[in-house]
Amino acid sequence: MRWRFVDRVTAFDPWGRIAGRKAASLEEYSLLERHGRPGEVAGTLVLESAVQLAGWLVMASSGFRQAALLEEVRDLRLEGRVGAGDAVEMTARVEGREDGRLDVSWEGFRGGEKIAGGRMALALVPLEGLCDPGRMEPLWKELYAPA
Repeated sequence: MRWRFVDRVTAFDPWGRIAGRKAASLEEYSLLERHGRPGEVAGTLVLESAVQLAGWLVMASSGFRQAALLEEVRDLRLEGRVGAGDAVEMTARVEGREDGRLDVSWEGFRGGEKIAGGRMALALVPLEGLCDPGRMEPLWKELYAPA
C-alpha cells in the first residue's frame, strides 16, 4: 500500500502553481487518539501533504524527469484542527528556482479558513533515482482533474 497525501489536483501551472485537496482519512484522524490526544490529523501530515503537492508540481512540470526532496521548512504555521470528514484545500507557489533548488510558499484552508502555511526549499533530483517514472504519469492522470 502507498499512502497518498493528495487526493485531487485541481489546478496546475507548470513551474508556477499547483492546487489540490487532501481529505482526512479515518486512519489519519484517529492516529493521535492512541496517545491520549483528540481525534485530529497530525499537523505533520498536513505539512507532508503540502510537500507531496509541491512534488507533483515538480514531476508534472519536468515531464516526469525530476522529483523534489524536502531540504528545509521555514515560517511553518499550523493554526487549525483537521478532523473527521474535513478536507484541506492547498496551494503551492514557486517563489524562486535556481541551481537545482526550488523555493515554494504554500497555504492550506479548511472550509475557507486558513489553517496552515509556510515556505519550503526543495532539492530537484532525477525522478528515476527515486522510483519508476513510468508509474508516476498514470497516477498523475488519476489525480489531476482541473476544476
